[in-house]
Amino acid sequence: MKDMNILDLDDILAWEETYKDFLTNDVSWGFIEKVLLQATDDGINAVLGDLQIRAECIQSTDMLSLRNRCSNHFRKVFTHVAAYHACRPSDIALYLRVGLVPADTDVLIEEAKILFDDPDAVNRAIGEIGTTYLEHGRGKIGFFISRTGALESGYSHYLRYGSELFQCIAHRLGDLAEKKISKRGTPTLFRCALPVTWLDEFTTFPMTDSYALEPLVRFLLRTRKPEYADEAIRGAFLLTRSVPSVYILECIDMTSFMKEEV
Repeated sequence: MKDMNILDLDDILAWEETYKDFLTNDVSWGFIEKVLLQATDDGINAVLGDLQIRAECIQSTDMLSLRNRCSNHFRKVFTHVAAYHACRPSDIALYLRVGLVPADTDVLIEEAKILFDDPDAVNRAIGEIGTTYLEHGRGKIGFFISRTGALESGYSHYLRYGSELFQCIAHRLGDLAEKKISKRGTPTLFRCALPVTWLDEFTTFPMTDSYALEPLVRFLLRTRKPEYADEAIRGAFLLTRSVPSVYILECIDMTSFMKEEV
């Protein structure tokens, strides 16, 4: 699509290109400089904590001002954010035609009965899983991650199983079910461009601040704690609406990644 300015948090230069000049010339930046010059990590740890908690919990007026300025700058500069959806489609061409659509739990259960070839066992597994979990995923697309690094810190199972529901069922059915899952579809990472306006309106919890503040968080980590700079921070969310195919920027075959993970 034309006229999209996308913040992709996989781009390590996102801070330098979009935030550094803006913030270092801002009146709120002085207290950050003082923290960076401190000999201990107490100050930087407090700042990082304030950047990752809810705004209403912050007591520092300087930090609240900095956060607000970051969020406003983010909304002003960017139209979209890059978000990555990991799954295991059998027909990638279908996704490219209709886009990503929210989960229909009932349809997934019927697919599981066919895939595992044991409807009674699947029904028993569903009974053990319970309605609370089943309803949690209904009508949503999950999960999206803001950085591909999250695949190495807790979200690669979407590439292995295709969905959490299939994972829960397969675990209860045993090794044979696990083998059937491994032969189904292709582990794929969809790189999507989501409009900034969706980040609070169509997510299960607000994500605007997470995207707006993470470039600053990563800059501070690279400056004082480089060993943690590549860790994904608050990077996963559920989407409550469909993603039209025009917002799918890339389909990445993750077969090699899965082989390396084993």
